[in-house]
Amino acid sequence: MIGRKAAALAVCLFLSVNVLGGCGDVYLEPYQVEYEEYDELYRNLYRQPGMAAGRCVIDDESIYDAEEINAAAAGLFCLDKETILYSKNAFQSLPPASLTKLMTALITLEHADLSRSVTVGEEVLITEPGAKLCYFQPGDTLTVDQLLRASLIYSGNDAAAALAVAVGGSVENFVKMMNEEADRLGATSTHFKNPHGLDTEGHLTTVYDLYLIFSECLKYDAFLQIISAASYDCTYQKADGTSKTVTWMSTNEYLTGEKELPSGVNLYGGKTGTTELAGCCLMLYASDEAGRTYISVVLGAADGDTLYDEMNKLLIKIAE
Repeated sequence: MIGRKAAALAVCLFLSVNVLGGCGDVYLEPYQVEYEEYDELYRNLYRQPGMAAGRCVIDDESIYDAEEINAAAAGLFCLDKETILYSKNAFQSLPPASLTKLMTALITLEHADLSRSVTVGEEVLITEPGAKLCYFQPGDTLTVDQLLRASLIYSGNDAAAALAVAVGGSVENFVKMMNEEADRLGATSTHFKNPHGLDTEGHLTTVYDLYLIFSECLKYDAFLQIISAASYDCTYQKADGTSKTVTWMSTNEYLTGEKELPSGVNLYGGKTGTTELAGCCLMLYASDEAGRTYISVVLGAADGDTLYDEMNKLLIKIAE
């Protein structure tokens, strides 16, 4: 018999299947439910006919060799065949680091005019040690498009914070929009606390939820164009009225040529993420020689080199 909290989650999952808005305000803090119980309930949601349509569904994760990937969690999804090539801990709640910015991008693309000019405020003054920053200052003016590129290509946390205020009116309201969108997509194990992914207690998602979010992002041509860029040259106006030109290099080492893809794999783009709690994370959109498309994700690798080694283990399956 499942416990009271697991039962509450089952009700939430039932609402997700029967109400387009998902769980709405119903949210259980991650780890309130034992993972094994939650995992089974969570899987059952995607066995429902209405939820499974057009999606890859993980029916039995035990058929994959969990020891093949050393990272905390991973998944490889064939979009064209709606099949799973690999899955490890795909429903386990984990910190996503800057993969959070995928949802930030999705909300921006859904609600904002990319050509609109934005004058950034105090939200860009992020002081967390080690945070990747574009070093914007209050009063600097950029377009939404420039901020989006700074966030996705260079992974600037201050750019993501600026987008949150520009699109949502405040960081708090934008995060609310992020969580509402996660519910709408059926990403029932996701709860965001910020728009950039810097470590915050309770800021969690899963491999499967990221697959759902990334799939939605791919509906926008602008998103795919941005995540495929190895670099971006940006000229914007500083608070003192002068202009500044900067080149932001992609954090994706496949795109910059620092890491090599397996033979037979064509990379369209992706997003990286790294924090102390999350470890090293990477999500990609790629295809095989026949043109079939795939989403691959690795969460919680020990370091950068290991991350790309683990990802290559997944990508080799595309070429097989």
